[in-house]
Formats: sequence, C-alpha cells, structure tokens
Amino acid sequence: MRQEVLIILILVLAIVVKGRGRPLTAGHSLLDDIQSILHPPSVPLVSLLRARAQPNQRLVRAFDLHNTFVSDDPDVRKRFIATAARLLRRHSQSSTVFPYCIRQIVEETLQHMSSVDFDTFVQVVTFRIIVNSLLEGEVPIDDADAVVFVVQTINNLWTLSKTCADMPSEPLEQMNSHLRRWLPHLETPLDLVIPTYETMWRVVAIAVARADHDIDARAVFQDYLQDPCEAHFQRASGTRPSVEAFILEVLRLDPPSKRISRARISPSPSPIASCILSSLLSKIRGASPDLLVADIQSLHREPSIWGASASDFDPTRFHLSHVTEMQKAALLPFGYGPLRCVAYKEAPRIAALIAAVLLEASGNDSGRLRITHGPRIGSRDGWGGWRVEICD
Repeated sequence: MRQEVLIILILVLAIVVKGRGRPLTAGHSLLDDIQSILHPPSVPLVSLLRARAQPNQRLVRAFDLHNTFVSDDPDVRKRFIATAARLLRRHSQSSTVFPYCIRQIVEETLQHMSSVDFDTFVQVVTFRIIVNSLLEGEVPIDDADAVVFVVQTINNLWTLSKTCADMPSEPLEQMNSHLRRWLPHLETPLDLVIPTYETMWRVVAIAVARADHDIDARAVFQDYLQDPCEAHFQRASGTRPSVEAFILEVLRLDPPSKRISRARISPSPSPIASCILSSLLSKIRGASPDLLVADIQSLHREPSIWGASASDFDPTRFHLSHVTEMQKAALLPFGYGPLRCVAYKEAPRIAALIAAVLLEASGNDSGRLRITHGPRIGSRDGWGGWRVEICD
C-alpha cells in the first residue's frame, strides 16, 4: 500500500508540474494511436462506454439525451443496438421501395418550399426520410415550417453544446413537442433522431454538392437509383467510379465525425489507490477528465497514406486496382473497434439513394430544382452562398 501511495504522489506531482494551466486534451492522427484510443487492448466494455460517455455529456446538456452515446450502462447499449438492428433490418426488407419513398418525400418538400438555403433543404428532406421511413414515424405534409424549426434547432443546439453558453430550454421543449407528435411510439425521440439524422444529412449534402456538376457521377448515381442492389452500389463502369467509391471519398475527405474524443482510461494499482488518485486529480484538474482525441480527418488526409493528392476529391482512389490495404485500414469514418457505428454498412447506401434522388430532381432536362453553388463545400456549417430554387 505504501508503494502505491508513492506512485500516486509521483503521478500527481508530474501532473501539477507539467499539466497545470494547459489543455487537458491530446490529439492523435496516426493510425496506430487512433486504433489504441478507440479500441485499447484488454479494456472491458464498461470502461470503453465510460470513456465515450464522458466527453459526450455536452449532448446531455444540449438535447437531454439518454442513449448509449452518453451512457456507460451496457444495458442501455444493448437496448440501443437491438432497436437499431431491428430498424435497419426492416429497412433492408423494404429496400426495393425505398427509392419511391424518397421520391415522394422530395416531391412533397418541393411543393411546400420555394427558394431556400441548400443546407436547409437537404436537412428537411433527410429528416423527413429518416423519420418517415427508418424510424417508422410520420411527418405531415403541411408541417414544413415545424420541420425547418426542428432541423435548425438541432444544428443550433449542437453548435452551442461546444461552448460554455447556457442552453435555452424553450427551443428544446418546442422541438420535443413536434417530435413526440411525429414519433409517438418513441419515449425519447431525440435518442434515435440525433444519431440517425445529424450525420446523415451532411453526407448527403456533400455528395450532392460534389456530384452536381459531374456528368459521370450523375450517371452512376442514376444507374444505382434504377437498381439499388449491393452489386450495383459497388459496380464501376469504365473510367466511372462506383457509387460506393464516390460515397467513400465523401466520407474520407469530410468524415461525419472529424474528431472522436475519449476520456483517458488510466489503470490503477488497486480500488483504494484509484479512489485516492481520483480525489486528488479532481481537486487539481477540476471536474473535466483528460481527453484523447482521435483526429479522423487528419488521418484521412495524411499524404503518406493517401498520396500527394490526399487533399483532393478523387473517388477513383477507391477502385479495386488502386486502393491499398493501408488505405482500407485507415478509412475510419464510422469509428473503430467495438463501439463502431452500428449502421456502418447501411448508412453509405441510404445516403447514396437520398443523394441520387436529389440529383435526379436537379437534372438539367426535367429537374424541379436548381442548385446555386457557393464558394466552398461546407459540413455542418459553411454553406454560405449555396441555394436551392424550386421550379414550377
């Protein structure tokens, strides 16, 4: 016991000397480091969940979430995965009619909107598709204003959650009122809405923005829309990359989670030592735990892995004759290890189909909408100058 206390005192002294006054965050962009952060060896599941949940408490403050992303309870994770698996299985069983559902929602949206910001339009369409199709709810056609309010509130609260600003309670209450009306079978709708919608709309928006002026990309998306099977998703045609390659390049250059944070997992010599260490650290550091940050975006743009064109958008890099084993291992848009996104297989195909319908609707011949491009392609923000004009 005396030796353990000595070790603790040395650790605390090192923290006081080296770490006081500095950010308690360590960023990592090397593949081995990122894999160790997201899937450290010999660490039990409950510790992995705790390491994920602690940095995500800002989402509890913003959205009052109770799902596995903010909880270290294995039972909460088990229930979430079971629900997600059921919804994805049901979606797969009805995948042949999914394009028709998307077309219907896009057409309904076009009838109730005129000229609008591009990101807002994609948010509204994606949200209604997620709620009506994947989450088994129903957003009435004439609730367009309410949907705009909900998607903008999600974006605003997400941005606020990254600051120390007070969270306004009224927008959250109003948003939950709409969600409970559209998803009455879900006790806490945001627990499923946030993980399914919030990342999906950005992948769709970037895919549409990248493909809009690309004739080859439009062609492969249109072909996939006519026959949305797995083989067609992966099929390349001549110099044209497959839809899968196009979406993978979207996910590489602009991953939905650019940085993934984990609380540091520090093994302790014993339960008693752990209690002493935690108490001392809390007095020195305050309530915030040390954070390890897996910099996914930097990994995805590392020239030593992706070549001199690492910062360029080039779907052909994922052609079977080009992509390397290292590149396959270094593509981590959905995380890594036991806590990888449960929809890592289905999400790219869903995003591709939504993007395909939007590209179909903006076609030059009989398109119902026109897309005005801005100076740069955004992500959650950064879509200034991008507009959608609804045509009669």
